[in-house]
Amino acid sequence: MTDCFAYMKSGCRVLNVRKCEGKSCPFMKTKEQLEENRLKVMKRIRSLDDDVVRYIIETYYGGKMELLSERGKADGHKKIPVANC
Repeated sequence: MTDCFAYMKSGCRVLNVRKCEGKSCPFMKTKEQLEENRLKVMKRIRSLDDDVVRYIIETYYGGKMELLSERGKADGHKKIPVANC
């Protein structure tokens, strides 16, 4: 049994494999590590210019600002309006 965020009984949710490779897998992360990495990404994105943030949200997050703003509530970052949200 593994504590990887992608582990499922039926196989890996990230790779097309049925057997977990454990610590030798390059995608191995605990759920806590995954959340920590996501928070770092959101913090970095919010540190960019508003126009760049809008571009990233529209391009990579389907224009859904809540994906970015929900994680920013705890650290007090400003909300950036995005068209068609």
